[in-house]
Amino acid sequence: MQICNMHMCRRWFVSFCCLFITFSCWLSLGCSNANNQENISIPSIAVTTTKVKTQSIPQLIPSVGTLRANQISTIAPELPGRLMEIRFSDGQNASEGDVLAVIDNRTELATYQAAVAAYKENEWKYQQTRELYKAQAATDYEVTQARFMRDRSASLVKEARERLDKLTIVAPYDGRLSIRVPDIGDYLSEGSPIVDIVDDDPMLVDYYLSEKYIDLLKTEQPIFIQFPNENKTFQGKVDAVNPLIDQLSRSVKVRASFANPNHELASGRFVTVNHQIGILQNKMVIPQEAVALNTNEANVYVIKQSNEQQSDSSTQQFVEIRAIRLGQFFRNLVVVEEGLQPGEEIVVTGWDKLRDDVPVHVVPTISTEQTPTTTWIEPRVSSFVEPESGKEEILNESPSEENYEQSPDNEGLIKQNNSASEDIIQPTPNELDNASINKSKEPTQNIQQEKIER
Repeated sequence: MQICNMHMCRRWFVSFCCLFITFSCWLSLGCSNANNQENISIPSIAVTTTKVKTQSIPQLIPSVGTLRANQISTIAPELPGRLMEIRFSDGQNASEGDVLAVIDNRTELATYQAAVAAYKENEWKYQQTRELYKAQAATDYEVTQARFMRDRSASLVKEARERLDKLTIVAPYDGRLSIRVPDIGDYLSEGSPIVDIVDDDPMLVDYYLSEKYIDLLKTEQPIFIQFPNENKTFQGKVDAVNPLIDQLSRSVKVRASFANPNHELASGRFVTVNHQIGILQNKMVIPQEAVALNTNEANVYVIKQSNEQQSDSSTQQFVEIRAIRLGQFFRNLVVVEEGLQPGEEIVVTGWDKLRDDVPVHVVPTISTEQTPTTTWIEPRVSSFVEPESGKEEILNESPSEENYEQSPDNEGLIKQNNSASEDIIQPTPNELDNASINKSKEPTQNIQQEKIER
């Protein structure tokens, strides 16, 4: 009995020891995992930042408009005729008075010459009649009639000259020419377009503003235009403000002009217009790309400092999302009315990967713009050299068999051909007969096989 109790106690003691060892191992593993989790840190995200600053910016009224040239005219003949000459190239610059085209003027030239001859004749008659009148050989009526005939001839000469000049098409002012419409030899009716001439320096833009701004609009005010999806801005000035208000749109029309010496602005392009009416002093501005626009609000990510110290004794940086109220946009900047303080550091790029309390590290901004290069590859031109005289006959001549065999350079080739002919196995007469018999049997066998298949 005592022996059984001792065995039972020993078993309980061994079981307790095993459980204790197992619990100790599990506890040590749990502590090590906890320490490892504490040592694991969330990786920081690379961002670029800027500080909120205050500055003065123009007070602008936004609008849209369409560019138009200072002058645009369609060059067309005033008289019908066949186009004989074109004295311009497509897209070239033309000066006032330059001859652009000539219409067939042979008929009008003959009419003009006849009118000049008639005028000379009537002028001579008038002078003779005056001499006779002085000699009392002509009456006042004859002198007056001769003078009327001379004046009538002079008016006919002037009319013929004007019709002749109308057949020579000239540029009405300085400008650039478009692509021509007709070709030489085409018959042009009265008013048929030949080419357009454009005076695009200065360039004009017409746009509309609300009637509530009419008291603030003045000439010589600066305006800024920009093409959609482009960062380049052009500055001009207001030339005129329409004193009449459109009754349908309740807006006033404004016209402004821009210097265009390099022809960067093209007539007909759509632009966004910002009309400056004043200056906004000490406004907080941030880059537009730093703003995360949602449906109902605008947010920015603000850098905040953490109290935790890193191993390198530097303070870790985190971000917090903050709602702001935006004001006026100007170029790549936007005014912040509320939500930020001057001097605060905000994230410019990389905010699409952030959320509240995420660690970040600031990296310098690197410009990745490169100037595109275009490499032109010239096509290869195969050079063809014509054969000299006499070479074609030599190439076309085929050497005769006698000359070929007698040439000393071909002795080895002849021997090789002879040896090759000896190696060829010649068929015996019996084999030739069997082959001819087999060929004659092939058609009948094919016909019988087709019948069996059918």
